[in-house]
Amino acid sequence: MLARYIYSSALASLLSRLTGLGVSIVISGISFRYLKEDDLAIFLLIIGATNFVSFSDLGLGNSLVNKIIDISDRAKKLSKLNEYLKKSLFISLFYIVVALIVVLFGESISNVYMWSVFFVYLSLSVPLSLVSKYRLSNKDIKTDQFLFSIGRILSLVLCCIAIWLEFNVIFIVSLYLLGDLLYKGLNTFLVFDNVSIEKNEENIFDIRFLKYFLFQLFYVLIFTGDMVLVKSIYSNLDVSVYFATSRIFDLIPVITMIIVSPLWPVLRKGELTSLDVNIMTRIIVSVIFLVACAFACLNIIGEYLFNAWLGDNYEFSLVLVNMLFLQAITISLFHASNVYLQSKEKISAQILIASSWFFISLFFKLTFQSMGSYIFPMVNSIVIIIVFFVFLIWNRYDKII
Repeated sequence: MLARYIYSSALASLLSRLTGLGVSIVISGISFRYLKEDDLAIFLLIIGATNFVSFSDLGLGNSLVNKIIDISDRAKKLSKLNEYLKKSLFISLFYIVVALIVVLFGESISNVYMWSVFFVYLSLSVPLSLVSKYRLSNKDIKTDQFLFSIGRILSLVLCCIAIWLEFNVIFIVSLYLLGDLLYKGLNTFLVFDNVSIEKNEENIFDIRFLKYFLFQLFYVLIFTGDMVLVKSIYSNLDVSVYFATSRIFDLIPVITMIIVSPLWPVLRKGELTSLDVNIMTRIIVSVIFLVACAFACLNIIGEYLFNAWLGDNYEFSLVLVNMLFLQAITISLFHASNVYLQSKEKISAQILIASSWFFISLFFKLTFQSMGSYIFPMVNSIVIIIVFFVFLIWNRYDKII
């Protein structure tokens, strides 16, 4: 039964994420051909930033997952979710205030209205995203992933219509984000439809939440910092090339999360058997083989594939491709370890890894930024490998977690 759950959840997640990746590839290809250079850079930057929306709840969602897993009664689970949704409104208010500050005092910020739209999107997305965490903890991933696919397809259709009608890039971005919000809104409606909620007042802003917040903060700073540095240092064309190229490598961490995310509630309850471990091992070996094949293809025919996808304006860089590929592998390692650590509530270990990664990588990125945009994924990869290696040795002799 558990093996069937893992297989079905992994298949549903794979199909939905392939849909999402396909939408990203199509939108990137269209935008490279039809948007102006300045609009293209900020468009791809905003679309890339949506990859980290799951971290915008500042740790509230991860705290919710373990709470839900430990509750057996459905009404009490929904009561707990409702409680977290109310508290998430404080985070939403924070993003609204940030959006207002950007509009009122952000004259020096390029594309100020675009960023204000993004922060408003975050304010709406935070409470709605908690429902996806609820479905994960309740072993109901398939419904969430199906709705995710519908939302991504809707975003693609809306964006294509807006680009075809030559709308302003702010409006194009808004329509892309609207598709995601509609999926999350429908997801929330289906969870709460015809269900009575018990009143439950518990202070969730405790030390555990603060730890989750610190971990999420460091992780978000790592990659939003990369975005800011790349945008401020390099030309719009280089920025577009960097973010368009990185989109294709999102699939590797996504596949990793597809495999390990269903294990979160299983690991939390200690239900994993040796048979399930063998099944997961075979899946992981298969994925490693496919990743190796993809790496070989990228080095042999990568230039042809990327130019066919993004057109003649795209400048292919084999070094950048290989560094982004390596970064995707190391991020997958990071995600896999986080699922285990979060299921056991070993949050201090996550903070230690993420903070070490952030501070060490920031120093080297600022030092070697003149070498080119490929330095960012290269530094991320090397630092996270070293941090993990030191962490494992330390944990082996001194149980810090």
